Amino acid sequence: MRYLMAAIAALACPCHLPIWLALLSGTALAGVISDHVELAFVAFTILFVVSAWTALRLFSRDGRDTRSSRSLR
Repeated sequence: MRYLMAAIAALACPCHLPIWLALLSGTALAGVISDHVELAFVAFTILFVVSAWTALRLFSRDGRDTRSSRSLR
């Protein structure tokens, strides 16, 4: 789950929006995104922040669980 959230964060980074538009050029989705760039930027930013925060929490929680189980042995 943590790698999925990290991948979503990497793909949803708002700086990648021009890359997505170039990759999707000629499709209806690219047309919608280019018509509503501001909304797409806000949506990508929210998705990026939420997925990056969740991935960081999952990675840090896993690290704490591993260290605590080692100290109990």
